[in-house]
Amino acid sequence: MSVENCFDEQAYPMLPGPVFNTLNVLSIACIPGNDQISLQRNLLSAGNPLPYRGMTMHFLIRGFLIWLLFIPLAVLNGALRDLLLTPALGETMGRAISSLTLSLLIFGLTLLFVKKLGVDTVPGLYIVGGFWLVLTLLFEFTFFLVIMGHPMDVLFEDYDLFRGRLWLLVLITTFFSPFLAFRIRAGK
Repeated sequence: MSVENCFDEQAYPMLPGPVFNTLNVLSIACIPGNDQISLQRNLLSAGNPLPYRGMTMHFLIRGFLIWLLFIPLAVLNGALRDLLLTPALGETMGRAISSLTLSLLIFGLTLLFVKKLGVDTVPGLYIVGGFWLVLTLLFEFTFFLVIMGHPMDVLFEDYDLFRGRLWLLVLITTFFSPFLAFRIRAGK
């Protein structure tokens, strides 16, 4: 049996190309007892962050559901900013405190639900963080530009650190929260 034929790609469609190619080169599938289940188990125990496509989709769906909880927090935070903080402290200070508050809320929510993601690898946690960041930016641009009808230059004012705007802190928190929350929960 040749190396090319010992591992059938059709029999293992859940394995991404690089893993399939690695297995073929190493001829792991030619070793007796290496069926689909034991190959998956070996890949998982070896610390492979994304052993097959289904796992990525699984934790992205869970990540999306957790991210949806950010929306009411952000809306409530913005309403409190407009109703209480801005009138009392001014626009710049109100937005700064609001950004800090939202960052803490996002991190707190992530800390509560990080175990529900089903991810325990650094790459997987950063994938979730990146996914949340993309979702947040898509939501922000869609809501601000399309629904609210504000011009783009007004949106970009929130990204100006020199004017005391700390919105970038919210985005950074969104990206790093899964990793940091997991580390705290794991006691590392």
